[in-house]
Amino acid sequence: FRRFLQNKIAILSLAIPGVIVAIVIAASILVPLINALGIASSGGTEAFSMTSGLVFAAVIAATDPIAVTALFKSVGAPKRLAVLVEGESLLNDGTSAVFFTLIVGFASGESTTIAVASLGFLRVVGVGIFIGAVIGYAVSFIIHRVDDPMIEITLTTIAAYGSFVAAETFHYSGVMATVTAGMLSGNYAARTGMSASTRVAVASFWEYLAFALNSLVFLLIGFEVRLEALLHAWAPILAAYVTVTLTRAVVTLLIASALHRTRE
Repeated sequence: FRRFLQNKIAILSLAIPGVIVAIVIAASILVPLINALGIASSGGTEAFSMTSGLVFAAVIAATDPIAVTALFKSVGAPKRLAVLVEGESLLNDGTSAVFFTLIVGFASGESTTIAVASLGFLRVVGVGIFIGAVIGYAVSFIIHRVDDPMIEITLTTIAAYGSFVAAETFHYSGVMATVTAGMLSGNYAARTGMSASTRVAVASFWEYLAFALNSLVFLLIGFEVRLEALLHAWAPILAAYVTVTLTRAVVTLLIASALHRTRE
């Protein structure tokens, strides 16, 4: 948490305005590019619209840090770089999920403006953080009063899943609720309420669970993807891959330059 706070401006810049700008730039490039390739919709008559481009960009904008952080460890990359990547990944899912919801609502015919969308974003994220903080603090309070690794691991699991379910039930950001509850449990509760052996047990449990669930996600994606369809759509897939990668690089460079000028 200390390292997160030391880099909070860079992390927040990448996770919120960085993701938003990446969504807009990626959609702005992809829409004319896909249409130029002659890729029509399933009906065969409609062009790839800006709304469709924004929906896709919102889905794909959030980065996954698992492979990147593993590479950092193998090559001995600076620890601050890992903090930036992991810190941003904690928050950018919430940004992209909220904007995906707003864009889909707009595509479904819901009347909205930039001001309304901005307020909706702040409300969904803000209340999600509040719910996560309440549940995270409540779990931390209980952890302070027990000394059993199995019970404390169970409590952290309740904090993670319970905060997500509670926030989603009331239509707020479950991702941000889980991030907040996890940071409270992993910092405040772990430092002040867990013994050294319990901290090792909890950290090992969550490290394994993160590895297992991420592996399962990619395994399920592999089960669902049909090779014939993948090869048939190689052109738009390649176009999207190149566009999203270059967009991400440009956004990161712009934010890094802006932060450098601010410090000067």
